[in-house]
Amino acid sequence: MKNCANRKDILLKYKIYKALKNKIPILKISKIYKVSTKTIIEIKKNGFYKIDNIKLIINEILEKEPKLTLSQIKLSIKQQYNINLSLSTIYYKLSKTLDKRLVKIVELLIEDEEYDEAVKILSQFLYLSVENFYLLEKINDNLLNHSLLADKYYYLLYSGKLEVNEKILEMCNEHMEICKERELNYSYYKWLNLKLRILQALGKY
Repeated sequence: MKNCANRKDILLKYKIYKALKNKIPILKISKIYKVSTKTIIEIKKNGFYKIDNIKLIINEILEKEPKLTLSQIKLSIKQQYNINLSLSTIYYKLSKTLDKRLVKIVELLIEDEEYDEAVKILSQFLYLSVENFYLLEKINDNLLNHSLLADKYYYLLYSGKLEVNEKILEMCNEHMEICKERELNYSYYKWLNLKLRILQALGKY
């Protein structure tokens, strides 16, 4: 039998996750997908997608100081978390993007209204490509961090799905203030960029 945890088959893991949520017995799932019961139990316990906590730490650091070099990130992680990482590891973590495989999974999650799970995946990436902003449209604002929320409204405005108005401008100001207070500089500049574009559209810039 396959061990999909080792094979990194996230689509298969998600199918198993859905089967578990539908209360299909583990032995039956094992027969359907030809996966060991050990793997199914692991998915039941830990979920179908493993969060990369080191990547989250790196994102947290870059959120506050976006212009740090690899060496500076390494030093910051050591000082704040007492974790030693090689420069190559940091580079590898930063180079990981939302690939087509993960995009497909996020689309399935949104289709199934598994918004919390979709956000878990999307939040792994500090930088989201513009071509993937559409994934954020149906996700409730309250589930998104400030960075992803700015991306969502960028998409809604530039796709013509939301009208440019003073209310959106006010929202930009509110999020800029929150980001400033929390020293979320990367997200702050995203909202600032959006604000400037809105001001331009309103003929105020």
